[in-house]
Parts: sequence; C-alpha cells; structure tokens
Amino acid sequence: MSKTRVFIYGSCVSRDTFEHLDPARFVLDQYVARQSALSAYTRPVTLIDPPTLESPFQQRMVAGDFASSLQVLIPEAAARTDLVLVDLTDERLGAYVLPDGSVVTRSTELIQSGAEQQLPAGSQHLAFGSDQHFQYWSQGIAAVGELIRHHMPQAAVALLDIPWAERSETGASTPDSFGVSAAEANPVLRAYVQVAAQALGAQVVSLQPDEVASSPNHPWGEAPFHYAEDVYLRVVKMLTGTAGRAVWRADDGPGAGTSTASGARRSPTRTSTRASHAARGGSDAGTSPRKLEGGPNFLLLGAQRAGTAWLEQHLSAHPDVFMAPISQGPILSGRKRIENPKSRAAYLKVFADAGQQRWRGQRSFLYFWTSEGDRFDPRREDSAAIVRDYLPDDAPLLVSLRDPVSRAISAYWHAVVLGKVAAGTSIFEAAGTRGILGIGAYERHYRHWASMVGADRLKVLLHDDLVADPRGFLTQALGAIGAPAPEHSASDKALAAPVNRNATAAIMRAASPLSAAELRVLVELYRADVDFVQELTGRDLSHWTDVDRIAQAAADPRR
Repeated sequence: MSKTRVFIYGSCVSRDTFEHLDPARFVLDQYVARQSALSAYTRPVTLIDPPTLESPFQQRMVAGDFASSLQVLIPEAAARTDLVLVDLTDERLGAYVLPDGSVVTRSTELIQSGAEQQLPAGSQHLAFGSDQHFQYWSQGIAAVGELIRHHMPQAAVALLDIPWAERSETGASTPDSFGVSAAEANPVLRAYVQVAAQALGAQVVSLQPDEVASSPNHPWGEAPFHYAEDVYLRVVKMLTGTAGRAVWRADDGPGAGTSTASGARRSPTRTSTRASHAARGGSDAGTSPRKLEGGPNFLLLGAQRAGTAWLEQHLSAHPDVFMAPISQGPILSGRKRIENPKSRAAYLKVFADAGQQRWRGQRSFLYFWTSEGDRFDPRREDSAAIVRDYLPDDAPLLVSLRDPVSRAISAYWHAVVLGKVAAGTSIFEAAGTRGILGIGAYERHYRHWASMVGADRLKVLLHDDLVADPRGFLTQALGAIGAPAPEHSASDKALAAPVNRNATAAIMRAASPLSAAELRVLVELYRADVDFVQELTGRDLSHWTDVDRIAQAAADPRR
C-alpha cells in the first residue's frame, strides 16, 4: 500500500503532529514554516537579504519567507501531495510590510538574529490581531487557498485548531510567548481559524482549551503551543481515525497513549464552500420562484463610489430607458422582501407606471457586494442567487469598477461626512459594517456572480473611462444593455465627470489624511483584485497600484 504524502504549511504544531502519525502509512514530502500567508502571496523581498543563521533548517525557512517560496513549492509538490496539513501558529508575531509592498514574517529568527532592526526605513509592523493585519491576512490566506485548489485538487486539507495551553501537564501556568498569554491569544486565533477554514476549504480538527496542556519536557522547550504528547495523539486519532504512536515515551509504538484519544472521525476531506454557499443562497427545494414579469430587465450592481449614481442619472435621461427611483431600495438583496406580496406588488407597480420605455433598470451598489460574514463585513443574503431566480435569464448586469484603493478611501470619507464613522478613526477600524474595504474584493464578488448567473451577463465598466470620457462611458453602458447611444446636443456639458464638492469632506481630508503606510497596506490588500480586473478587461491597470498616484488622489478633495 502506498503511503500518504503530506505537505505541511505551518509550525512545529503540525510538524510534531506528523511525528505521531504511523510512519508506515505517512511520509513528509514538504515542510514550509516561518512564512505568513501575507508573505506567501506577495512579491519576494529584494530590499534586504535574509539573515545568516546557524541552523540549516532555520536558514532555509527564513530564506523561503523572503522568497515567498510557497507560491513555487505548492505547484512543485502538487502531483505528489495527498494531504495538506496547516496550522496558524507562525502568524502569532505579525509581519512587516516593507516600503515596496513586499512582506517579511516577524519570526523568532528575525527577532533573535537582529535582522528585525535592519529592516528598511518606513517598514510597518502589522501586529497579529490588529484590524490591518486581519484584513490583509484574510486576502493572503484566500490566495493560498486558491493556489492549493488550483494545483492540488486531489489533496485533502486539514487545519489544526489547537488552542494555546493555559497550563502544563504539571498544573503550572504556561509562560507567555513574547508577552502574550494563552488566554489573550486564543480568542484572536479563533477569528483567524474561521477565516482560514473557509478560505482553504479545510476539515478543521479542533480541541477545546480544557483538552490541551503543554509539557515542560517538550523537545523544543516549554511554550503554550508545545503540547503534552497526549494532545498530539488525540489530534492524530481525530485526523485519521486510527491510533497514533508515542515518540517521546519509553512505551513508544503505534497505539500507545490511545486511552486519551477521542472517538474516531473520518479522514480529512475537502468541503465545497462554493457548493454549500450556493445551496444556502438558492430557493427552497421543491419551490419554483415566480419571475418578476414587468420588472427590471437590467441592473446596475455597483460598485459603491464608482460612478453608479452618475450613470443612473444619465441613463434615466435616455428616452428609451427607465430607472427605478432610489427610494425603491435594494429589494433584490433580500429574498423575503421579494416574496412578500405587498412589497413585490409595490415594486412592480413602479415599473408598470413608467410608460413604454424598452429598458427598465435599477441601481444598488449593495447588489454586487457579497459576504458570508467575517470580522470586517456582515453576512449578506445572496443577491446573485435572487437575481438568478427572479429576473429574466438574459437581463444584463452592469458593474462599474474603480481603483479599489481610491474607492475604499472615497467610501471612508463619505461615511465620515455622513457621521457614520468618527473622524480620526483608522480606515481599518472603520471597515466593520459598511463595506468600506469589503466591497473592493472584486475578484470574490465577480466570481460569485459569474457562478450564479453566468459571466456573459456581467458587463464590466471602468470608472477610469468615466473620468477620461464621460460620453464614451455612457455609450459603453447603453451598448451593454443594447440601447442606442445618446445624440450630441447642447446639453453635453451635463455629461462632465462627477466631482465631489463637499467642503466638509475637503476639510476633514486635509486635517486627517491617510498615512503612507496605510496606503501601502491597502495597495497590497487589493493587488490580487487589481490583477484579476486587469486580466478580465485586458486593460493595463498598473496605475491602480501606484502608491504615489493614489496618495496624490487621496489628498484631492474633489475625489
């Protein structure tokens, strides 16, 4: 029988768990440690060389972090890998974003070698658990998940969710790790595990805090994540359904220590988060949703702060186009609303009273925004599934996309001016419930909509074109729904690109501008989304990641 080949992406927690697997059944193929998901999905570090370390293993791991080696090692090991074993312990010290946007993991080796003190001026530490780190890291772990799914579709993924031990097996309190206690670390880790489980499509192997203890006799010394051997044996039993082997006891051998192991569970299998999401978003089994006959035959989905209000205004001025008033609200963002007889009838009456215009539309930036709920975005009902079920199957869906960093900044100041966010609040702290950052996850939103309604129905426009050529932008939008371009007239002056003339916003921007470090983090946060839109449209969007240009635009009160 061939052995199960294991790829470890994690720390000693995964490596020590592997040591307790039966060597007759499992073999280690690759081990990547000391590499945050932030580092793994960004560009290699070129501004500074990795430190020179005595340990060959530590040297290899830290050099891999500087090289963002996970991007290469996953494809290399893809054909050989049966199981990917992941833990998040190496995230605990945060990471540094260097001036060019590359990332270095803050590892014990970086600290103890003194290399941390040699990082380039302007490097920013993103502390584990901070809003900036969590949001940026969430993008990173999502990219890692996509990498695994693309190259290792046959491999199972298991995420070890083992809380830090508050006490050792002797009953003594465990020492802090760099000033952080187990009681402080565990609630923070829980949020990261939830995001990682979804991003990786992983089976999560979880223990409760009262089920773990550290060991003062652990080979690597005592720490809250250096566990007693019974903990590893319990994890192996949960992971494989069979007994592990004790390797640090005199009674070494398969089956040792099984008295503490919990009941057998199935081997790890990848769950389909996309399938489960679609199942939640679809209509109840056995029902057939009634199409909105006489309702909209096209939608303007968003994105927020990307020219949708301007586009709605000028589409409604076209003699053959009717746009439902904004007062109708985003009725298609809630299945209960569209199925309620009164709200459904009132919605359809708006279009019935509109006259004979051939094209009937509605705008809401809330439609394009998809979220299953996390620390920065509330869980949102699946508008894409609702549109699929209730609108005509050929209804075009327009999406206007703006440089996501500038869009987020514009949304932030809009919320400040409206009094929804207190002036002086960090853009990362303000992200909570208003989609300030989440709406810019263009790839996630687009892919979900495409999976629900088909990519051919999604008509992507770029805010850049609105700024450069308003008439051309309007003509693109009309062409996307099949309507003729407007005739030139003396009123063309009204087609000027939108300008923010809010004096309050101008004063606030000048008094409390975003820092250069915040802008760099935002650029890296959205880099994968920019690359996606660039590939989708075939346009050169390199200026969307130009920090200097974005900083200049961010200071412009008209934006």
